Amino acid sequence: MRRPIRTGIAFVALAIPLQGCVLDRVFETHRQLCDASPRQVTVDRSSGSYRVWFDRPTLTRDDVEWLVGQPPTRAEPIAGGVRLAYAATQVGRPAEPGRELVAQLAFRDQGDGPKLIAATAPARLSTVVPQELIESAIAAICRPEISLAPPGARFDISSIDVSTLPDEKRIVSLLGPPSFRNGTAIGYAFCLEPCDPRARPVARVVATFEPDGRPRRAEIDYFRYQLTVDLVGKTATVALRLP
Repeated sequence: MRRPIRTGIAFVALAIPLQGCVLDRVFETHRQLCDASPRQVTVDRSSGSYRVWFDRPTLTRDDVEWLVGQPPTRAEPIAGGVRLAYAATQVGRPAEPGRELVAQLAFRDQGDGPKLIAATAPARLSTVVPQELIESAIAAICRPEISLAPPGARFDISSIDVSTLPDEKRIVSLLGPPSFRNGTAIGYAFCLEPCDPRARPVARVVATFEPDGRPRRAEIDYFRYQLTVDLVGKTATVALRLP
């Protein structure tokens, strides 16, 4: 590898045997997000769901399937490429049409194989996480000293308006009855369809509230990635979880 390797990406390199210069492609995508001007990786929520656009597609389907950590629920052809869908349903509850969490990843043939052009997060999960929190997480990821190794990259969230975070009633209205409740905490666990009870959940949300229902702390796991929000300490942490 010819480029200098930042701490967080170096950790990924040590975690698995990378083939075909995957590390180069991960680093290039990081550069497009953090260093290119204007950015070549953008995030918006204009459609209601968080969508990541890749102006210069770099990551291959194999790269993405490793980063996700699970095979897709289904794949369907689109113009010039393929779209992968990851559909997750709540653990221990019957699947209900329209209640699952569906993430979509679109790939387009670039001549040397399919490359990721867009990724769309589930709408209901997008609603739980405000835009300000996503922007703060991206700023943290772009710091040169970043490490996504546990415990991850910590960043300040004191400027985030707490009123933009959903309270207990809002979360239940978005995600349905919780998988478990423990005092002031509620939790959700989602597995890829068809659910295998032996498999680790692909998505998990645990939220703790004040007695009046205001949010106090939240942990959101999605595939290999974890976001922890501490509203008392006014900090958040983003980390990469490895097997």
